[in-house]
Amino acid sequence: CKMRKPRIMFIVPADYKGLKEKHVESAIFERDEGGYFERVVSTHPLGLEDKRTEFNSVHVLHETHLKFRSSDNLKKIWATLILPFFFVSVVRKLIRIAKEERVDIIRATDPHWIGLIALCVKKISGLPLCVSLHSDYDQRFKLKGSGHSFTFFGFRYPAVLLSRFIMSQADMVMPIRESLAQWAINNGAKPDAVRVIPHGIDFSKYDAINEDRDRHQRIENDKKIISFVGRLSKENYVHHFPEIIEKLLTKRDNFSIVLAGDGELRTFLEEQIKNSPFLKDHLMLLGFQDQATCFSLRKASDICLCLMGGFSLIEACAAARPVVAYAVEWHSELVINNVTGFLIDENDTDQVALAIDQLLSDQAAAIIMGKKASELVRKKYDLRITSEIKIECYKELLRKK
Repeated sequence: CKMRKPRIMFIVPADYKGLKEKHVESAIFERDEGGYFERVVSTHPLGLEDKRTEFNSVHVLHETHLKFRSSDNLKKIWATLILPFFFVSVVRKLIRIAKEERVDIIRATDPHWIGLIALCVKKISGLPLCVSLHSDYDQRFKLKGSGHSFTFFGFRYPAVLLSRFIMSQADMVMPIRESLAQWAINNGAKPDAVRVIPHGIDFSKYDAINEDRDRHQRIENDKKIISFVGRLSKENYVHHFPEIIEKLLTKRDNFSIVLAGDGELRTFLEEQIKNSPFLKDHLMLLGFQDQATCFSLRKASDICLCLMGGFSLIEACAAARPVVAYAVEWHSELVINNVTGFLIDENDTDQVALAIDQLLSDQAAAIIMGKKASELVRKKYDLRITSEIKIECYKELLRKK
């Protein structure tokens, strides 16, 4: 008889409502790798509701919500008390789903709480487990502090120990970029179990979007556009923008830094604009925008400013505009000085302003850098290429079953 296609379960620290608000829910439907998987079971153990959503014959989503029945003042205490019971309940639920769905592989998308849930499911079910890494968690903690999935009750060191244990037990550890491969090995992953799986992009979607400055009518036609697309957060160094503008103004004033996105620093930026006359004409907050508008903005820009970026850095380069970024995490894989843009030492806002001025002063060189940036990301991150890489990893895992 004909062998069936394999099935996979994703365990993800997200909620579907949040994905829809960011217009990135389509990522769920790319998990079948072009039809390689017969069934993709996505699970959100930390979701906002208890719900099962059957999208189609291939994709299904299970969400689990941790409910609080106490006052706000007692929430943290109550959460800590019931967490073990919630954890056991989630693990039991995922084991049941894995059995009902005839899952062949488990993939966790972080090596902390989600990884621990996935590891428990693996140990009980006997299914092979891969853990994908999407960030340098030490750098994220440095910038964001406690209170996130990469901490353990607000503390980083216990989370480090937990992630080391999880990665040492996983059948495969899958960092999304080369720089994270060494981070994984340094933090417990077995070197022979590490496989790099780059992000994949369907560039045809971006190519179909035209550069359209008129789409952004608030930007004056005589001003150069320096765009940022992403979350307005400290980990993206958004708080550096007012300082960069102030320093750039000593060299020129025909520019506008345009921010598309929302986040916890929006109020801070609004207050800065309100209280600083020089910012009113040079810093523009568009708020959250859909993907097409964001990519149109990037294409209409003279420079893409991406001091810190993951997927957003790939998209910035894909827009064929030179990129200015800090020399942190993996940025050197895409941003090459005087080739695809400029890589600046972290926190050196003087050099950021200097690099922007240099690019705006030499448009011919900037255009060449932008083209080279686009060529580089298309070579490394085309969806067809990255999908083949992941399929080979999944085949290797299936042989361990």
